Amino acid sequence: MDQYFNLEYLNTFLIAADTRKLNVTAELTYRSHSAVSTQIKKLETQIGAPLFIRNKDTLTLTRGGELLYTYAKDILNANNIAFRSLTGKT
Repeated sequence: MDQYFNLEYLNTFLIAADTRKLNVTAELTYRSHSAVSTQIKKLETQIGAPLFIRNKDTLTLTRGGELLYTYAKDILNANNIAFRSLTGKT
């Protein structure tokens, strides 16, 4: 069976990587801190490696996190292009 990433989780991951803070990510995604943390943990479980080094107040991408960041941007961009193309929405 094919494996795939949850687009919502990838979006949350990108926001966390950009803001470097779970609490800000939670505000921007309209989710609780624990929901954001759970989504990231599910991605980490899926790939079998940590995505962030968690310090007291900040997140730093691991090597795997940096790689996923690049792929996630491409995946979400392709998804947006496909959606706009098929629905005629801009």
